[in-house]
Amino acid sequence: MPQRETKALTNIRINALKVKPKDYEVFDRNVGGLAVRVFPSGKKSFVVNFRVNGKRKRMTLGNPSVMSISEARQEALQLQQKAKAGTNVIQEKKDNIKAKIAEQTRAQN
Repeated sequence: MPQRETKALTNIRINALKVKPKDYEVFDRNVGGLAVRVFPSGKKSFVVNFRVNGKRKRMTLGNPSVMSISEARQEALQLQQKAKAGTNVIQEKKDNIKAKIAEQTRAQN
């Protein structure tokens, strides 16, 4: 099993992450489960890992070029707390996206 890379993430450190032939994650030392995922294409995403009913789940939070590490930490902690309380955070995110799309569609018509 590959060794899990854990660092105190900063915006500068995130921007300096290099592209590799396979995607990889660098985990934040300050918030457990929060990581930056780097893809071979050069794209980077904040992801948070958590458990729901004992099963490991991963959710994408956003792009580091749009969201700061402090915003990602805050959102990751909120999602982890909701999941721990029994909220289906994945379904909640899907519902929020559907609501935004419906709102935009109504605004255009």
